[in-house]
Amino acid sequence: MPILPKVKMDSLNESVLQEASKSFQETVGLQWEWDHFTKLYNLIGQVQEREAARDAADSLHELNVQNKNRRMEAIQPFMEWLQGQDVDTTKLSIEKIGKNTGLGLVTKVAIKAEEPVLVIPEKIMMTTINAKESKLKILSEKDPVIKQMPNVLLSLFLLHERFVTRDASFWKPYIDILPSSYDTVLYFTLEEMQLLKNSQKGFREALRMYRNIVRQYAYFHGVFRVNRIFASLNFSSLEILYCIFMTESYGFCESSLQNNIHLQEICVSYFDES
Repeated sequence: MPILPKVKMDSLNESVLQEASKSFQETVGLQWEWDHFTKLYNLIGQVQEREAARDAADSLHELNVQNKNRRMEAIQPFMEWLQGQDVDTTKLSIEKIGKNTGLGLVTKVAIKAEEPVLVIPEKIMMTTINAKESKLKILSEKDPVIKQMPNVLLSLFLLHERFVTRDASFWKPYIDILPSSYDTVLYFTLEEMQLLKNSQKGFREALRMYRNIVRQYAYFHGVFRVNRIFASLNFSSLEILYCIFMTESYGFCESSLQNNIHLQEICVSYFDES
């Protein structure tokens, strides 16, 4: 596997961090905002280009290529895993919904008003408690960003389970069925962002989300490089952005879940079937 020049990658990621950390400005005609986005977009493009040779060999690339078949084949093991954890799945199935809309939950019986459709036991939830009890314990206690942002801790824990624990992970059936990409702002092209400029509010919100994600990536590039847990794993930008993006945009990792009682920050299996 090719090894990227350390100095060049460190310098490039420092440029990403500096650009993404600039004070946000709101200008007439979105002039500053558009220039800011294109700089970030081009910097991330350079990161991905430098890592292209490595990405071609990594498992995330394979997931992107084989995503359709992989997820369909993962449905049955995932359902069996849920049933083995005392989850009643008799009212629901996971099926392909439409041509380009991915997987979805389909009810198999008529559902009455206020009738529970699915009950998820806490024991199968991926939580910050799990993360703090894992090999990420020291990182969760020492890193200032992680201490303030539990969703980021969950992102790193998902990374750890996917790329370190691998087949031994308790959540492997859940991880195997997750999408490998989404139709949201991180994956927008320049042309699509250009169209979004027709809505100043929408463009600014998308830009804030985009820059938050790339800022986290650049920051943790440095953390991974010096931390003994991640130092030898050579994560690509796509892998890191992928996991952080899921928690930021799909909300299955929440900072707090209120459901009559206060629960810890959780990553709930079964509801990520988009």
